[in-house]
Amino acid sequence: MFYQLKIAEPSDSGRLIEFVKEAGSNADGIPERIDQFVLMTDGGEKISACIGLEVYEENGLLRSLVVSKDLDQAYILSLFRSVHEAGRKKNVKNYYLVAGGQASIDFLEAVGFKRVPEDRLPKGMLESEHVQTSLRRKGSAVMVKNA
Repeated sequence: MFYQLKIAEPSDSGRLIEFVKEAGSNADGIPERIDQFVLMTDGGEKISACIGLEVYEENGLLRSLVVSKDLDQAYILSLFRSVHEAGRKKNVKNYYLVAGGQASIDFLEAVGFKRVPEDRLPKGMLESEHVQTSLRRKGSAVMVKNA
């Protein structure tokens, strides 16, 4: 299967929100930050994966990471490389996220993320509604990776 990476555009908003909600992830704020999302599509309209990057000075919050079950790990790594490149262009030094379960935590540890206490989140990030909502989920964990 051929997949294509692209920066989301306003016309992608509806289908991105639907994709994120179907996975049970937090879609709050997507329309306002649509250009901060990287999409992996099947070359057409179907979204196979997405990830958002909110920048807080030199820190980036990776959010709304959703991946279709049929997507190979190599494609997921490509998605991470793409968002890392976007962050590099914005001088991001640390990438934070709130993982939503043990399978996610295991994968993220395998690609270099480490678990950290919630209080290690930068202040502005910790106050984010998205982060607060994500932290309320059972089994969630804050993770960080340095650039």
